[in-house]
Parts: sequence; structure tokens; C-alpha cells
Amino acid sequence: MTAYATGDDAALEPLFDRLAPRVLALFRACIAAPGVAEQLLEQTFMLLRCARHTYRAATGARPFVYGIAVGLCAEHLAPDPAPQRRSVARAAADGGGARALVDAFAAMSGDERLILHLHRREGLRIPQIAAILGVDELEARARLYRVYGRLRERLRPLLDGETS
Repeated sequence: MTAYATGDDAALEPLFDRLAPRVLALFRACIAAPGVAEQLLEQTFMLLRCARHTYRAATGARPFVYGIAVGLCAEHLAPDPAPQRRSVARAAADGGGARALVDAFAAMSGDERLILHLHRREGLRIPQIAAILGVDELEARARLYRVYGRLRERLRPLLDGETS
């Protein structure tokens, strides 16, 4: 990323190859509409070109690119993400625990799904998540704590051994 930030256009290809699958997975986890994730991936790397002069090596390439992606994801989810959540829940055809997990995840807001994806799927730590979200570490930790608490409550019947 440092080479790309300093003007080496050839450095974009390996950067894209390394980060695009992860960014695409992030978009697919947060947005249910088909084709939108791919469009947002393209926009992410177009914006990266415009913002590359603001990159600082101490940030790291992945948090820097994720910061751009999170902004696009938030913009996309802002109008009304509720219909997307309902369609994901209805589309879940499996039963039992898998269905409860899908329903719990679908009931989350886009922001909640995003922070959970960054922490569990991407394996990012609190400081990296804070940098991506543009908040301090204490706020990122609090958001993550609240998300896990709400997820536990939604899955309480499953955790208590109840089935429906």
C-alpha cells in the first residue's frame, strides 16, 4: 500500500488481489441485495485511488481500505435496511440452530453486522476496528460488547436448549 500511496500504480494489482476478496465478503455480509456488493467493491477501489495520498503506513493497508468500505456500506444501508433484513430471514430454509443464528444475524442492523463481521470473520482487534469506524478504542469496545449482548439475547432460547 505504501508503494501505491507514493504513486506506483502497478502496486494496486497485488493490493487488490489481497484485499478484494475480504472486502467483498464484508459487503456480502452486510448487504443482501444481489450485485450491490460487487458495485461497492468497485467504488471502494476507485475511492482508494482518490484517497491514497492520505494513507499513513502506521494505519496499515487493511484498516485503511476497510475504512473506505465501511463508509460506502454505511451510505448504502442508511436509507432503510429493514426490508433487506426481512428478505434474508425469509430466505433461510434450514431449521434448528442454524435457522436461529441466521434469524439473529438478519435481525441486526447493518452497523451491528459490520462490527461483528470485522471482529469474528476478519479477526480484527479493537484498535483496528476503532480506526475503521473512526471512533476511539473505548467506543469500539462498547459497541462490540453491546452487539454480542444483543446476539446472546436473540439466541437465548438456543443457548438454554429450547427448540421451536
